[in-house]
Amino acid sequence: MRFARAAVRVFLDQATTGSIVSIGSISGTVASPYATAYGAAKAGLANFAKSVSVEYGEKGIRMNLVSCGVIATADPTVFTSRTRPPGLADPRRSPTPSSSWPRGIRPTSMARTSLPTAH
Repeated sequence: MRFARAAVRVFLDQATTGSIVSIGSISGTVASPYATAYGAAKAGLANFAKSVSVEYGEKGIRMNLVSCGVIATADPTVFTSRTRPPGLADPRRSPTPSSSWPRGIRPTSMARTSLPTAH
């Protein structure tokens, strides 16, 4: 939230419009087992983004939240193996064909997709 406060201050001091882009998560809208605090934080961030936009929208300042699914990293098991209790199925091996777990989105793809929201 400090970053948003600092960005708003810059926009107001320079009398200019602007957009603040933050990274959300599907966990902010869909419950995820064993990620309660993470989901609550992302839901709070989503509400914060809406509030910033409502509060400063008339001055041309908005805050966008980009929420995506799984991000493909070098080791996608790090998060799930630490939070998944023994015996719980690995969500990356979901029987649902439409599941995004097996592949995930690349960080660079997410950045390219998110950039237009800043303009």
